[in-house]
Amino acid sequence: MLKDHILKLETGSRPRGGALTVGIPSLGGEHLSKDGGFKLSKLKFVSIDYFNKLKKGIVEENDILIVKDGATTGKVSFVGSDFPLTRCAVNEHVYRLVVDDTINPKYFFYFLFSDLGQNQMLRDFRGATVGGITKNFLKYLDCEFPSFKEQKRITKILEDADRLQKNALKLVEEYNALPQSIFNEMFGNPILNKSRYETKQLIEVIDEERPITYGILKPGQDIKPDGVPYIKVVDVRNGEIIKESVCHTTIEISDKYKRSTLKAGDILFSIRGHVGRTCMVPPMFLGANITQDTARLACNETINPYFLNQLLQNIHFSRNYQKFIKGAAVKGINLGDLKKLPIIVPPKLLQEKFAEKILLVEQQKVILKKELKQSQDLFNCLLQKAFKGELVENKIVSE
Repeated sequence: MLKDHILKLETGSRPRGGALTVGIPSLGGEHLSKDGGFKLSKLKFVSIDYFNKLKKGIVEENDILIVKDGATTGKVSFVGSDFPLTRCAVNEHVYRLVVDDTINPKYFFYFLFSDLGQNQMLRDFRGATVGGITKNFLKYLDCEFPSFKEQKRITKILEDADRLQKNALKLVEEYNALPQSIFNEMFGNPILNKSRYETKQLIEVIDEERPITYGILKPGQDIKPDGVPYIKVVDVRNGEIIKESVCHTTIEISDKYKRSTLKAGDILFSIRGHVGRTCMVPPMFLGANITQDTARLACNETINPYFLNQLLQNIHFSRNYQKFIKGAAVKGINLGDLKKLPIIVPPKLLQEKFAEKILLVEQQKVILKKELKQSQDLFNCLLQKAFKGELVENKIVSE
């Protein structure tokens, strides 16, 4: 049984009063990333004295960390040789798992990371409000493990495929950030406006026949694939519409809000909740609609939509309109303040030159996303094969 190969399965702890802002890092579920790595930009800490007294939960190389409760129960990460923290511990919401020397720890991590391992772990899930798994999840783990030599060989195959997909993802992320780099290089800080470009209020660069407006108040039940698609704030991420998450409303409901019907090249700007999520409407959403939490901006001839889209995403510009965001539970910016936002309007020829560069970036991103999808499919395929025994040359059953 796999559970017989586990040397340690333990959680850490934190002192009363919670985590500190300085000291020794204390890792919680939020610090484990969904790709099996770590998110360490917003660390929490325990005191050096408290850490030195800990008897459990001190993280070491080759540990497997598992979220034990909450919304991300079962998420796993591996502490490799490249782990950047020299000293840290897990808190009470994370398991630290250590295997014996008959099991390759990275191979065991990949097993728990796989769909098979995840499904088996979560068979122990219990609780409603804040559910989680107990140490009893070990008894549900059931998989034939090959010899240590084979584990090492298969781990290398999975690591290479994993590295390939992560490198592809990094390239996509770099290209996501490239438009803002180009914007800053060509136009500088749009608030300081050192180039002394003409400035106007946002409303002055909007098509008078299609004024700034929000959309549907109550779209009703999703009737996809029928009806009319409508874009929600949560559908906009990284400057793009996530088409898989878009819902559809009835033609009758959408027709009541013809004022907010979309055309290709329109700009969407979220005005409630996550204020400032921005994207350009692609041709596939011609005739779609939006909700009351999003404003539609239809450019007139004085402004290029590619330029306006990136201006609205600029960090200096977004910091400047924070003063207009109001509300406690649900933050928002009203249309009146949005319309009056001052924007720079460089010469149209310069805007179009910028747009040409952004189009080239977008074309390259299409290629990179296809490569990313292929590398992700390859990794997932190999992961599935690995724990079905289809990558094994000399299979020995774990006992």
